[in-house]
Amino acid sequence: MDGNSQTRNLRQFIDEARLAGGEGLDIRLHAAGALLTSGEMLQGLQTGQVQLGELLLAVEAALDPMLELDSLPFVARSLEEARRLAAVTRPLIEQRLRREGLTLLYMAPWPPPGLFSGFAVNALEDLRGTRMRTMTPTAARLANLAGALSASVEPEEGPPSSAGPLATTMFASASIGVDVRAWSFARFYMPLDIAFPKDAVCAQSRAWEALPAQHRAAMLQAAAAAEERAWALAS
Repeated sequence: MDGNSQTRNLRQFIDEARLAGGEGLDIRLHAAGALLTSGEMLQGLQTGQVQLGELLLAVEAALDPMLELDSLPFVARSLEEARRLAAVTRPLIEQRLRREGLTLLYMAPWPPPGLFSGFAVNALEDLRGTRMRTMTPTAARLANLAGALSASVEPEEGPPSSAGPLATTMFASASIGVDVRAWSFARFYMPLDIAFPKDAVCAQSRAWEALPAQHRAAMLQAAAAAEERAWALAS
């Protein structure tokens, strides 16, 4: 969404890249799914519909299980562990995205997900039969294992409409909860801190390689600063 930490960081990245790149570097931001949704972004980058885009890595897990590793429960239990995991897996993620025609600029973690609900959840059995909004394949599997019915939605979607009036639970970060106005259907929030999913800001490789060296250097410099900010914002 336009006001969350990921978008604010992305906006600052663009401003810094423009400033450092000088004349001729024009980057326009279309936030909150205004141009493409999260599920459409990979294809949009590959086809050149957009030259820069932000992917939620776990959404692209069908390409490679490595892309959802940061969303698996208990692989990283703290921001420090999540950052070490990101450092170890970054070369593999870069390599996999390169095979899809993408160049990784920076990765940005989300705050860890929690459980939003319209009722008090005191035991796993309380979720059985409920309809849960989920945004990644990993979250959908967790919902099903808990006995809930997964209603897959895009992160850009607002309060429950397509998910139906019975969607009274949601597995997402507090930041996403603000974006979708979770208070419209949930009275409770339980922080879980079981995973730290990441977005990847990528360029279409053909468009990237066509840029002047000065512009690529400016964007890489801004990307490094954006990644540092992202970890600070997730804390």
